[in-house]
Amino acid sequence: MIVTTPSQDTLTAWLREALVEGVPETTLGQRRHPRVQWVMYVEIGKVGNADETFPCRIRDISAGGVGLFCHQDWRIDEQIRICRVEQPDQYVEGRVAHCNQTVGGYLVGVEVALPESHADSAQIKPCDPGGAGMFLS
Repeated sequence: MIVTTPSQDTLTAWLREALVEGVPETTLGQRRHPRVQWVMYVEIGKVGNADETFPCRIRDISAGGVGLFCHQDWRIDEQIRICRVEQPDQYVEGRVAHCNQTVGGYLVGVEVALPESHADSAQIKPCDPGGAGMFLS
């Protein structure tokens, strides 16, 4: 039996949804996990501070985390919670891995790694060793 956290279960569910609705990237590049370009509107805030959240948009998702576009600058290593707007009980908590200013806001990478055994059980894998696409069965 694989024991997971609510964040890992939600990340797996969002990945499954993204694989149906989104566009898988065709190259892995230097990344460990293939990404899917997928848009979902969320609210984010610091873990432990549910009173202060900000609207944000997921840009892409992978078994290693979530890429966001938002209007707030976040500190590296800050622990944040990402909640689905229409379903606040679906959330992902993770660590800000990078935050880079861009036109109109910030690109934020949030690390929420799935254990390899959980990613395997969800069958979220590259189609080939070069990472050209993904599949879900």
